[in-house]
Amino acid sequence: MGEVPDLSGGGACRHRALMFKVLGDEAGLQVALQRGNADFGSARGGHAWNVVAVEGRPYLADVMNPTHRAGVVHMPPLDDSKVKGAYLDFEWQPLYGASS
Repeated sequence: MGEVPDLSGGGACRHRALMFKVLGDEAGLQVALQRGNADFGSARGGHAWNVVAVEGRPYLADVMNPTHRAGVVHMPPLDDSKVKGAYLDFEWQPLYGASS
């Protein structure tokens, strides 16, 4: 998935998140496609990502997060402080993260 821009010149977050959803569904995983806003410091605006349930616990899977190293997708649990304030609803309110 990380090679989509190199191979085709495309691959916006919504395309990759939808592809992750389809592949996850086909693999029998519980995957939800999520939309809203994101604030990564260097990038801010509309965004799409996934939430994957593993053994009943939800994890964030964002194949377009610019803070990841190339080729590595970090999947923190939704209550992880690393996701607090980065993933927002359409009114720019935090969706996930440890409570303050």
